Amino acid sequence: MNIGTGVFTAPRAGIYTFHFNGMKHKPSDGELRGQSGAAHIGFYLNGQFMGRTEAGKGTKMGTLSYSTILELNAGDQVKLKLLYGILHDSGNLHTRFSGALLKEH
Repeated sequence: MNIGTGVFTAPRAGIYTFHFNGMKHKPSDGELRGQSGAAHIGFYLNGQFMGRTEAGKGTKMGTLSYSTILELNAGDQVKLKLLYGILHDSGNLHTRFSGALLKEH
């Protein structure tokens, strides 16, 4: 994965698994006006939207998770995108994105 862009590029063809876990943050009213507290994360394969996870508004904290198994060709690109909201970041690694090659073709 390119740490600078956050994009994973498959080094070889095969079956991969990906997992995302995160924690949303709802700021106080004075921090960010209009922010409902909801958060939405989109999952993309080669720029095409594949699915999303969301945590609703109403609570200060909430969790988001997304897992998938994909058959990828060498060079395919996978990325997550924060579509709406704020993720909690206190330096305690509340947000994680991981992937693994399950079977090489």
